[in-house]
Amino acid sequence: MTIIIGAGITGLSLAWLLKKAGQEVMLYEAGARPGGNIRSEWQDGHLLEFGPNSLRMSDSLHAFLEQVGITDEIVQADPAAKKRFVLRDGKYAALPSGPLSFLFGRFFPWSAKRRIFSERNLKSTGPVHETADAFIRRRFGDFAADALLAPFVSGIYAGDSRKLISALAFPQLVAGERDHHSVIRGMFKLPRNTHKGIFSFRDGLQALSDRLAADLGHQLQLNTALKAIRPVEGGWELHLGRQQVFAPQVVLCIPARQLSGLLETIDAPLAQQFSSLYYPPVALVHRIFRKEDIGHPLDGFGALHSPHSDAFSLGTIFSSSVFPKRSPAGSVLLTTMVGGAVNPGRAILPHAELLAKVDADHRKFLKINAKPLKENVTLYAEAIPQYDTAAIGLEDAVSKWHARGLFLAGNWAKGISVPDCIQNARQLCEQLNRPTG
Repeated sequence: MTIIIGAGITGLSLAWLLKKAGQEVMLYEAGARPGGNIRSEWQDGHLLEFGPNSLRMSDSLHAFLEQVGITDEIVQADPAAKKRFVLRDGKYAALPSGPLSFLFGRFFPWSAKRRIFSERNLKSTGPVHETADAFIRRRFGDFAADALLAPFVSGIYAGDSRKLISALAFPQLVAGERDHHSVIRGMFKLPRNTHKGIFSFRDGLQALSDRLAADLGHQLQLNTALKAIRPVEGGWELHLGRQQVFAPQVVLCIPARQLSGLLETIDAPLAQQFSSLYYPPVALVHRIFRKEDIGHPLDGFGALHSPHSDAFSLGTIFSSSVFPKRSPAGSVLLTTMVGGAVNPGRAILPHAELLAKVDADHRKFLKINAKPLKENVTLYAEAIPQYDTAAIGLEDAVSKWHARGLFLAGNWAKGISVPDCIQNARQLCEQLNRPTG
């Protein structure tokens, strides 16, 4: 019997995979719904995502979705979504979409292009725990770090590229330098996926977590919080709600703060390390407009802002451009992020003040000249774990408990995205199914 605590995407995927493998498993969730931050909701004909907005397809992810039986619900992003914008010099500039647009486009000045091309011949190496900012500056120059990396980290991690550890946040880039003496060479050596592109499901990403939960049936129990866990002979004793349960194997798929509290009496140093992980606050702002009130063509996925720019927000996803059927004809849905590691105080401003500042960004950069038809704010007080110095050595510290049947998993290690979490669940499933002795 394996007991899993936490029905976010990692816990759901792991429980589903173990059940598929014929293992006895129970999944417990403290909340009233599964899926963690994955939440999709139709409102007045618009599909709002309150967590991740879309996924990037890969061969391994497609194979998992085929197993689950949900590929018939996949919706591909509009081809225009390949276009991405970054705020540069007070206006949106389109990122290169390929080698030719990189070479002949205007986003990168010629000095930056030469610096990037020269990366293939760069012999230098950085310190073990080099930050992402220092890594990119050393390999590609200042322009790439300021104009590309900073807004990218801000948009994906809600993070600070000067603090994220490159080997933890971008392991493939570091592996390229280590194994091929060049990030560019390393990227060309990566296996090519036959399944590509940005996608979601007809009713949003919650369709996936709902399907996994439905397949688990009675093996998923909601509204059941883990109050305490302690080692006993042959396994672990768990206090779940009003019941006391024993299991030889336990997997905790919960955020760092909850992990810290549960581990205090088991492994105080590990509990302290988890308590040190930083999850900055992020406010998610949904705004709906008439299409005619927006001057920008919204011909792309969205736009990212460096947290060091004059913009108030982290960036905006053009949600109804990425997936046009998510809004009625003639209307536009925008999803804007505020806050993050560099400017956390912005996320917790009073809603009226926050919306006014987001409105100023939209009027300036998207040329919006009217009030929204509808808008709302959703605050995540602890949004995305930061792979900074507090995360160094965390995986090794956790692994020492595997022999005792205690496993810890979640987006605090090995990737924050939904595909990363699913892949990590698959690897953990293989480990749990591996014969011992």
